[in-house]
Amino acid sequence: MLNVHCKDRSQARAWTPGEPIPDNAIWLDLVDADAAEIDAAETSSGLRLPTREHLGGIGLASRNRGE
Repeated sequence: MLNVHCKDRSQARAWTPGEPIPDNAIWLDLVDADAAEIDAAETSSGLRLPTREHLGGIGLASRNRGE
């Protein structure tokens, strides 16, 4: 599911396939996202998102850093 948090709204709203992600989106919350949701998030943000498999290969100590 892709939930979109926008600057001018207090609540997130679920993204509907085929709908553009608003320009005022400040957070894209991908929970168990499918391929269409990931593609929409990547297109909107201009970023390439890592896969779960890629993230799973990163050790927990490498993900969190404390000083």
